[in-house]
Amino acid sequence: MTLLRTLLGCPRLLAGGLIVAASAPDALAAETRIDLRRQAQTIRGFGVSMGGGNDANRIEGRDRGESVMHNEDFYDHYVGDLGASVVRTGVSRTVLSKGGKYWPQHADLREPIRLGSDTYANIEAFDFTVKGVGNVGHFVRKAARRGDPMTLMGAIWSPPVWMKGPEVDLGYKDFAGQLPRDTFWNASAAGSLVDTPDNLQQFGRYVAAYAKGFEKAWDRPFDVLSVQNEPRFSTWYDSSVYTPELFAEAVGAVNAAFAEHNAANPDDPILTRVLGPDDLGLGGKGSNLANVSFSYIKEVRHDGDPETAVDVYGMHGYNGGGRFADSDDRIESWKTFRNGRVRDDGYVNYEGVGEGVEFWVTEHSGHRHRWTDPGDTYNGAMGLALEVHEAMVGVDAVGYLYWQHEDWAGRLNNFTLTSGLDENQPKYAAFKHFAKHVRPGMRRVAADVLEDGQVDTSAVKISAYLDEAAGTLTYVLLNVTKVTQAVRLASLAAGGELLEASWSADGAYHQAGHADAGGWLNLQGESIWSVVTTLGSLNAVPEPGTGVAVFAGGALLLRRRRRA
Repeated sequence: MTLLRTLLGCPRLLAGGLIVAASAPDALAAETRIDLRRQAQTIRGFGVSMGGGNDANRIEGRDRGESVMHNEDFYDHYVGDLGASVVRTGVSRTVLSKGGKYWPQHADLREPIRLGSDTYANIEAFDFTVKGVGNVGHFVRKAARRGDPMTLMGAIWSPPVWMKGPEVDLGYKDFAGQLPRDTFWNASAAGSLVDTPDNLQQFGRYVAAYAKGFEKAWDRPFDVLSVQNEPRFSTWYDSSVYTPELFAEAVGAVNAAFAEHNAANPDDPILTRVLGPDDLGLGGKGSNLANVSFSYIKEVRHDGDPETAVDVYGMHGYNGGGRFADSDDRIESWKTFRNGRVRDDGYVNYEGVGEGVEFWVTEHSGHRHRWTDPGDTYNGAMGLALEVHEAMVGVDAVGYLYWQHEDWAGRLNNFTLTSGLDENQPKYAAFKHFAKHVRPGMRRVAADVLEDGQVDTSAVKISAYLDEAAGTLTYVLLNVTKVTQAVRLASLAAGGELLEASWSADGAYHQAGHADAGGWLNLQGESIWSVVTTLGSLNAVPEPGTGVAVFAGGALLLRRRRRA
């Protein structure tokens, strides 16, 4: 956008700083367009990864049974204040050890435990109360009993040690052939799943017993389970390296084990959906990272060989983000996940996965704990919000997960949203605009900001979400300029009621009071807004002479008011 959109009309200043004018401002202002006919993904939710380090409680101590996830204050903070509705947790090898120790060490985890065709007999060897697992079970069971929406996602970082052998050769690392290494605590770093029919069957049965055993222990099944976190990285923490072909065999082994159990137990099936490839990300426009990721996707496509097909796609959000100027390129990169890429300039082309299948951003982090970053890189809270927006509108992500809520010692770092129960941290505030207001079950609908009748994404980013049952529309708006922008919301112009408005521009989350339906909002420079309204006449044909064109089915276009 090229024009300074400052409200010069007769605005009202409400508590918290929201400015709403009952009539159009004298200065040129942004138009918004909503089309309720064009509906995209159904939202599943937002959250973080938990377990393991979250067992170190900053509130009550570190004794067993006193995990931060057992604490009522933490539950109210995560579910009630932040609005989180997803937990991602590791599928921990520590549940399967000789002696069933609460915190088994390397020696306890090396001896093979043979698994048979009977899932329930296999479960007898597992202990789902161990550190880093029992705390998650307690948490999600509480959510289920209270009726709070909470998607449970599991992710494998490493198979049991005895199922791994020499690391496969990916062609671009020097680690091929190295054996799994014992590293900190009880981690098994690197190596690869042994590629034999018997070992693959054992791996599949291990995953099946884990999925059903956790459900039996905590009255809560896994909704989604990732076969391997970042399958091409040889790291110092729990990890396992896969070629695309080996990854497909692992997915196939899990599918076969689920099918084996379901055939034998039709009244108690495993309904967990399999996710992949859970790789690093697609990168920016034209990035080679996308080529590598699609080498895995090609082998496990949901519409490919049913024996090796995933049900759900997941990728991490590390895509070189941060600069506002590159945002549209990153959105285009996300769109290639659905639509594919065809280029003639030396980049590898690939076929997109198409529509009608879920996609999750299963991990992201690296943003600094400040609102914006010097030098216009915006590697802070605004950058985080921008990258969530990009995934929502670019790849139709159904959910988005940040890496950690806090670290094991409760400190602030680039990989966490906050520390302890602190609700006044910039990244926590930015993420809250999505997590608290874009709720499970909502449908994203087409939304645009217009400049002279043309779509313009240079100043205000917009996404909108329909709650059909409630008859409401939730907007999330990002002013990515340093100056105030005036925006009129389509549903308010159509006679809808402003139910709730929240904003952040200083690293904190603020709520504003109710206002009349004038429709003009003043968005401070570098701010995030979440606004909930009723629909008004978005679904109706307006009376002649109203000055607003509403197309049948719900498309509404606001005409620009020009200076005299």
